[in-house]
Amino acid sequence: MQSCTEIAVEKSARPTVCEVWEKDHLENGASLRSELFARSVYPRARAFAAIVRWVWPTYFRKDFELIQIVANLRTESAIRKAAAEFRYHNPEEGILRGYFRLRISHRRLVYNCNQILKTAKRT
Repeated sequence: MQSCTEIAVEKSARPTVCEVWEKDHLENGASLRSELFARSVYPRARAFAAIVRWVWPTYFRKDFELIQIVANLRTESAIRKAAAEFRYHNPEEGILRGYFRLRISHRRLVYNCNQILKTAKRT
């Protein structure tokens, strides 16, 4: 998998979510994708999500696509807009995603990404 600095196309004064994460978590090797997924999945579905990921690895493909898109953004407004647009174009289908909410929460994802970006502003 490519590092975030290789993925980022344009350079500006603001770092991407992924660049901030790599700078802060380089020594422990924590994966941004896995961490954002764990923080953003609905709390009632966390235990079942771990089982589903193990049994059905492609079930959360859409969620990880959104995480990858958001990880390469630089501003809070861009993150919010990308999450809303992704949710609009990918409606929640099926009983697991819709009724049981076995998916990531877009609101939690935006919040967690914004928290990561705020750590870069403090330093």
